[in-house]
Amino acid sequence: MNLQQELLYLDKNYKIISAEHEFIVHPAVFDILPLTSDSLESSFECSLKVIGYCLQIKSLTIFKETTEGFGEDMQLPFGVPYVFQDKPISYSGTILIGDSPIPEYSIKIGKENCYFYKRVLELVFEEGNLITTIDHSKAMSRIRKNIELGFRSLTNNWDVRCISHFINSTFLGDYRPFSSVKKRLKYLKALKHANNAITGTSKIVRNEK
Repeated sequence: MNLQQELLYLDKNYKIISAEHEFIVHPAVFDILPLTSDSLESSFECSLKVIGYCLQIKSLTIFKETTEGFGEDMQLPFGVPYVFQDKPISYSGTILIGDSPIPEYSIKIGKENCYFYKRVLELVFEEGNLITTIDHSKAMSRIRKNIELGFRSLTNNWDVRCISHFINSTFLGDYRPFSSVKKRLKYLKALKHANNAITGTSKIVRNEK
């Protein structure tokens, strides 16, 4: 379970709204957790960055409930970030990021609510390399304007479906979740294999107060 994800892009921090394949990274990819159906439900936060055209991971933090189902002998530094140094991520797919949330709206997780952000970008990666960036800010502004003018209502199911259809036709990526646990595990296994093939170092550090 991804609690919070952020990405540093062009010297600016963005909230990761959604990603193709559900996971950009996962603790099991770096052998922090075992790759099992239980670990799919692990709670963690991560921070990513784009340096040049390369996607890298900055840090990953897991939380105590993560150990449920793994046995009592699991020893993990809860709430302490795993800090990665120059660690590229071999991710292929799109990432949807947002900045400057609108105070008038209630921010919720998921691409369906991406128009709650003033600036929305879609980044396209191939094996961890940034291929292109698409700015969807104007399209998201159009949705908000229709809501503000009363042309669309978030309490009307038909209007909500129309907004959802517009969003799905606007974005390049497919942000639907996997249909089964088996497919999630298969994807993470491939992601782990791809990331094991690239270089980089990592270590655990504790925040000193």
